Amino acid sequence: MSRVRVGRPAAITRGDVLRAGLETGMADLTIAAVAERLGVTRTSVHRHVGSRHDLETLVGEHLVVTAPFPEDRGQPLEAYLLEFARLHVRHMLAHPGLAAYYNRGFPRTTASARVVEDFDAMLVARGLTRCAGGAARHLRRGAGEPDRRRDAAELRADLTASPLYAALPAARAGHVLEVSEQLATANDNPSILNVPWQLEQFRPTLEKVAAG
Repeated sequence: MSRVRVGRPAAITRGDVLRAGLETGMADLTIAAVAERLGVTRTSVHRHVGSRHDLETLVGEHLVVTAPFPEDRGQPLEAYLLEFARLHVRHMLAHPGLAAYYNRGFPRTTASARVVEDFDAMLVARGLTRCAGGAARHLRRGAGEPDRRRDAAELRADLTASPLYAALPAARAGHVLEVSEQLATANDNPSILNVPWQLEQFRPTLEKVAAG
């Protein structure tokens, strides 16, 4: 176990904090854990990140902007998205806690917003202008969330107008469940109290799927 040095505070950089945060991992990321790994006090770490949220943003955004993307070889959209999904699943499995970060207000900085814009541009180039644009607008609004209901309506319209969505077997069969914010929150935070209620919400769609 690392020992905290006594006396004059150790000189560390923001890069040192990032490196220690990456070594600690998103799932176990705390100011205390990073300080211990660096052998310094929490105050030394706080000089570079003001809070755990800032620390999570520093590490999480680095993982986002360094995530692997498929080479754009002009392949069909379906092939590109499958390759994209495989790469990102591997990336998230290699970094436990990253998937949860994506669900908490991503993107948080202009760097990750640029990643969204680049992905958006790839979709637009393949004919998904409405779907891609709507999703990117929603993501870029981020924490402001002044018109969440309107955003949801825009996203629903953009999604259902997408040729890719219309080609999905589940969409063609009507096996789609529109999830409310309340249900999405419960699904992200399952507990012994809300799981039975969640199952009741999912039951009609699951029964429809089971019936073929």
